[in-house]
Amino acid sequence: VVPAVPAASPANVAASGGASGVSVRWDAFPGATAYEIRRGSAPGGPYTTVADSVSGTSYEDASAPGGRNLYYVVVARLSGGESSGASAEAAALSVPDAPSIAGVEAFSTQGVLVLWSSSNVVVDEFVVEQSADAGGTFEAVASAGGRATRVAVGGFQPGKGAAFRVRARNASGLSAPSAPVSGTAAASGIFVNFANPTFTTGAAGYPLPGYADDYGDVFGDRGNGLSYGWLEDNAPNSRHRQSDVSPDPRFDTLNHLQKNAGDMVWEIAVPSGRYAVRLVAGDATALDSVFQFTVEDVTTGTYTPTATAAWGTFDVEARVQDGLLTVPSGPAASNNKSCYVTLRSLPDLPPPLSAP
Repeated sequence: VVPAVPAASPANVAASGGASGVSVRWDAFPGATAYEIRRGSAPGGPYTTVADSVSGTSYEDASAPGGRNLYYVVVARLSGGESSGASAEAAALSVPDAPSIAGVEAFSTQGVLVLWSSSNVVVDEFVVEQSADAGGTFEAVASAGGRATRVAVGGFQPGKGAAFRVRARNASGLSAPSAPVSGTAAASGIFVNFANPTFTTGAAGYPLPGYADDYGDVFGDRGNGLSYGWLEDNAPNSRHRQSDVSPDPRFDTLNHLQKNAGDMVWEIAVPSGRYAVRLVAGDATALDSVFQFTVEDVTTGTYTPTATAAWGTFDVEARVQDGLLTVPSGPAASNNKSCYVTLRSLPDLPPPLSAP
């Protein structure tokens, strides 16, 4: 048995996150000549020294990484090179670092899609701010949950846009804004989201700016200036996954083209001519599919979803000659599904030159 006395240590250590970092405070320790501040990323350490000669009883840790739970202990330095014991641990949540905008893309003729990335671990909300130009006054126009990386902003005229920046928020405060990035809405096009009737007023992300919704109804006049739908009732095969892994609400809703021994065909009435068509297929809850479509007489390639890439995008150019763009499943499709479709009119190609 070896008798020992526990080393005394600084008392009443407290830490809190703020705009300038994490503030650490403690009571003065008798005989202390300076204090050492140690920081860890997990309860109980290990700890790294972030300051070793603090003269007062407070320290502002400006080097603290943003948007994280951090843990601090304080050690008093004594004359003669001795040190006190480490204090009890104090926890703090740091204010998030500013996100980084990855881009502002055309979403529809009425909206843009703001995309961002973030190194923060603890974020409750992202706030999107908008200004007429990058040097103007920004105002909050949209928000998204802490796992989001994109949000659609509407209210635009075709081909018009604005400047955007993004902030991150947690319980300790709001981050500084990202650098502003500008973007514009699409100049033209038709945008249709395949959805279940639960995706309507009150649902998260509804409405999608500039998108018409297809709920699986038989082809007809939808009352929005467009006529589209299915050759037979496909409403029982519409889905609204409400999954937080879906990149945005367009990816969260879908309609089956092959379900209950059916083989569904979707059509939309458009003037005859050439079109750039984009189809996006996938399912946040299942990977047991091979996606493929035939757009008029053009058959796409196939796409097999994976756990890290559940959605496939198909871009084709197709010619409509009968006033109806028709989309059935491709011959290699299995458990085929469609999330949304966009159409953009293309100029007709000039006739080929022939030799005299």
